[in-house]
Amino acid sequence: MDQTKRRAMLRRRDVVNALGLWGATMLLQGCLTGDDVMQMVTNPGVSRAAGGGGQKFGPAEERQMGEALYAPTIEQAGGVYRNPRIQQAMLDFCIPLFANSPRTEFEWEVTVLDDNAVNAWALPGGKLGVNKGLLRYVANEAELTAVLAHEMTHVEKSHAVRELADAERTKAFTEVGKSFGTGLIESRTGMVGSVAGQTGLTDKVLDELQAPLVGLITSGYSRSNENEADQGIVAMFRREGYAGRNAYSFFETLLAIIPPDAVATTSLYSKHPDTQARIDRLRAASAALSPSTTHPASDAFARLKRTFPTRKAAPPATA
Repeated sequence: MDQTKRRAMLRRRDVVNALGLWGATMLLQGCLTGDDVMQMVTNPGVSRAAGGGGQKFGPAEERQMGEALYAPTIEQAGGVYRNPRIQQAMLDFCIPLFANSPRTEFEWEVTVLDDNAVNAWALPGGKLGVNKGLLRYVANEAELTAVLAHEMTHVEKSHAVRELADAERTKAFTEVGKSFGTGLIESRTGMVGSVAGQTGLTDKVLDELQAPLVGLITSGYSRSNENEADQGIVAMFRREGYAGRNAYSFFETLLAIIPPDAVATTSLYSKHPDTQARIDRLRAASAALSPSTTHPASDAFARLKRTFPTRKAAPPATA
């Protein structure tokens, strides 16, 4: 990536101006929901654009969202973990998984984030973030694969852009919808605001899309999309030759370390009953999976564990 483009990405607003630094911090900690974000970044007084049917985003727009918003989202999510050996080990672990993705048009990337929260996320276009806090609680390479499979499925099934395009899901998402329509015309006709030779979204639209995208990746998707992402774990395990037990064991760890009455939710963790329900579904769906006798041990995972040895998932302390 050329330096001009990199600087432009880093200069992009941390979050839409209306969200502000406090709102961005609360959002990334899981204290704000997607609905909260919608109320903060939209103007309820503006009529629904384009006939109220929601906007449509294709693969080109997905790639552009990921490329443009990856760096600023990483900065808001704790920043890059400054250990080149860990970053390389994480990439080495992911390369075989990325190579088998059906979305070959995406340039997949992964970054370990300097954040102790037990979480991971993915942006459209194949851009993943994995918190260092999560690496401390995955007990084996199969559990890490389960997390990555879940996030990759969100990307492969275009869950983020499908929910952004759903006018009911995003409520009064009129300003962004209006800007998207204008931006698409500008960038395809060479009008002011477009990037030469590039189709898709303008910088203004990308700025406006960041907050709702961060809202989705930090507070979770619709239940049907989360269930579909969980089914991606089973498909990945079948292909990679992992035992079914590990398809859901990391979610059991989340239940052990997050208080049952926790309000915050992420793509990996929802309220206690919902997380238990997803464990039950994954247990049933993965029951027929058996470990491969030829699956090699992951040297990349061993390198990750030298820095992040697995912590015991003790229940959280109560008052």
